[in-house]
Amino acid sequence: MKTRGMVLDPEMSVDLEPDALTLYDMSRFQNNGTMLGAGEPNAVRLPRGTWVWDYDGANDYMDCGSILSDWNTNWTIEIWASYNATPPAQTGLVSNRFGAGAAHWFSFGADNAGLLVELHHSTPGQLYLTGGVDIRGAGWQLHHLVKEGIWVSLYSNAVLRDSDSHALWDLGGATNDVYVGRWFGAAQIWDGYLSPPKIYNYALTAGQFLQRFELTRRLFGV
Repeated sequence: MKTRGMVLDPEMSVDLEPDALTLYDMSRFQNNGTMLGAGEPNAVRLPRGTWVWDYDGANDYMDCGSILSDWNTNWTIEIWASYNATPPAQTGLVSNRFGAGAAHWFSFGADNAGLLVELHHSTPGQLYLTGGVDIRGAGWQLHHLVKEGIWVSLYSNAVLRDSDSHALWDLGGATNDVYVGRWFGAAQIWDGYLSPPKIYNYALTAGQFLQRFELTRRLFGV
């Protein structure tokens, strides 16, 4: 597991499910990355004690640098999210679209129609997953993006929303930097709350998504 920065407060470290195979777990190291923005994302404590980040929709995001040496292996991203208003064309949860490797990337987030994932390879182009899940003022939702083999799948609250294959596509590697709370452009910033994301270096199963949802939902009042 990579750790950058420092632990801001021991009480802010909420270890929901210890797992030796978690590659990158920002719930243990809340300052794990470079916080950017005029006020930076503010830490907010929910009624049940869980700490989350409040992104302002203007310029708050987190630069986590390089996380995976190869995004073409199996992996899973897990994040709880709550959005305040109507998203712009795209708004970001987690994206590896930054850094020197930005010719091949993915962006995981939403647009004004709901959840959205874009996979980009210089040839043949773009592939989209759409969740059909309206995030506008919907409260807390648990989202998973999982890559297993050539398949990429999108889950929300442990329900499969979309899935597609990407044979022969390159999704990036060690030179791709990961940003949290930003899709790509300066105006594509999350407006609301995000839990510290977890990135696993293996593909979780549908049963594990349900387990994770049931295990953590009470912390978010769901």
